[in-house]
Amino acid sequence: MPKISRYGQDSQLTNDDKLLGQDSSGATKTYTIQSLTNHVAQNASKFKFTQNTLSSTWTVTHNLNIADHLPHVTIKSDSGTYNNYEILGDIRYVNANQLIIEFHTAQRGFAFIG
Repeated sequence: MPKISRYGQDSQLTNDDKLLGQDSSGATKTYTIQSLTNHVAQNASKFKFTQNTLSSTWTVTHNLNIADHLPHVTIKSDSGTYNNYEILGDIRYVNANQLIIEFHTAQRGFAFIG
């Protein structure tokens, strides 16, 4: 990949602006902001998992068949005094269709996978 030693500063981002990157084969490619936006919109699978009972282990089967990256997981609690706030858990990616979330204390709530 070429080394860029100087570049001008541009404070405006447009759909026609370009980014330099690599495709899955390692070939250098130039991508427009619009093409990346379209790719994300078409491939950003989303799934909402609901855990209705208190549990310190949630097994999430999302069936999104995500094999080329680890999906983003956002966890919202519906337990205790403060509902609908983001919490942390230990996430283990089992396979392309399932993950397990473990907590130090039992929780109920939602996991958003994408």
